[in-house]
Amino acid sequence: MDKSLITDSDWKSRTQCCHPSLWPRLALFLYSPFAWPAADAGDFLQPFVNESITYDSNLYRLSPDGQLGTGSQKHDFINRASAGGRIHKTLSRQVFDLDLRVDDNRYAANQLLNHVSTLNSAVWNWQVNHHWSGKLGAEFSRSLAGFANTQFLSQDLLDQPAYYFDARYQLNSSWRLDGGWRRAETVHSAASRQNQNIESQTGHGGVTFLTSRGNSVGVEYRHTDAQFPLRQLSFAPGAQDIAYQENSTRALLKYDYSSKLRFEGQAGYLLRSHPNLSARDFQGEIWRIGMDWAPTVKTLVTVSGWHELTAFTELASSYYVSEGVSVAPSWAVTEKIVLSGQARMETQDHTGNDITIPGLTLRQDELFSAQVSASYTPAHFVELNLAYQFYQRDSNRQFFSYVGDSIMATVQLKF
Repeated sequence: MDKSLITDSDWKSRTQCCHPSLWPRLALFLYSPFAWPAADAGDFLQPFVNESITYDSNLYRLSPDGQLGTGSQKHDFINRASAGGRIHKTLSRQVFDLDLRVDDNRYAANQLLNHVSTLNSAVWNWQVNHHWSGKLGAEFSRSLAGFANTQFLSQDLLDQPAYYFDARYQLNSSWRLDGGWRRAETVHSAASRQNQNIESQTGHGGVTFLTSRGNSVGVEYRHTDAQFPLRQLSFAPGAQDIAYQENSTRALLKYDYSSKLRFEGQAGYLLRSHPNLSARDFQGEIWRIGMDWAPTVKTLVTVSGWHELTAFTELASSYYVSEGVSVAPSWAVTEKIVLSGQARMETQDHTGNDITIPGLTLRQDELFSAQVSASYTPAHFVELNLAYQFYQRDSNRQFFSYVGDSIMATVQLKF
């Protein structure tokens, strides 16, 4: 299990016992040739199956004043039956990775939310000679949109295809040039949410200086051009065009102080402009810093802090300034048992709301979440996980505050 905090969208998508229609497909996958070991020592084929059951006390992230329609229930059990695998293949200097995963999500009470989600990626790690290397990749995911920020209390599936190309030129042992391009989309299945469909293209380039100890410092420029295919917002005065561009310059640092302490950070300046809606422009500093501390061979503490401009996946036309800190400790009690946790505090200043009403203050949220989890690996092909999460948001806007908790049990088999 990933030791980072499970997000709302992940926790709300996970329970009723195993969905029967999926298991014949799992059996076919397990006993197909893809489950056989790879011929070359460096290559592998690793399929898996996964079953998780989650109870969420506030599935829709409702405020105390919020109301649900007939046939919906605030709390629910969710079952997620999953199958997937990874293929890793090396051909001379070329490395190929294929990751596939499909999840069948079933809700005990809110059955209208039942859906199949997926997470897939294909990457070619290419290298031409000692100087040129990079990545060519594609990704595709389908997931259930979150409820906390849209107040849309029905099924809305997000399709997110993406394609990217990164290139790196090693001038010598000390200097490196990097560049790349990425195209991404988010497409909503719900007709009333399709005004949030977004297409973006991002290009970046930079230069990095590397030391003999493996530390590095560099500078990067990044440009993003985002378009909304259905640009006219039916609920906005004047049907405004919300396309935007972002330009940012950042300094990047990686520094290993010792074998037990490592720092990584970035700081810079970002400008976001809306050619047809300048009132929503933004400019300001952005930064993120992280620290990994391993006081013993069995313990690790990860600390992160940030001040960034970001947007919710399900509400791409609105942005907010996020500032927060997270602490995530982990302890390998034995070779088979790992305990981990995370606490996260964040403030969100919603300076980029779709609608600004005269006399109404901008929305501001304060979020807190905490998670503890235990992982047990009785054999190399079996992993058991149990996790508990508490989450809370306080907002100066009515209907946007909520509180709740989740508990999740997972069994995963790897072959």
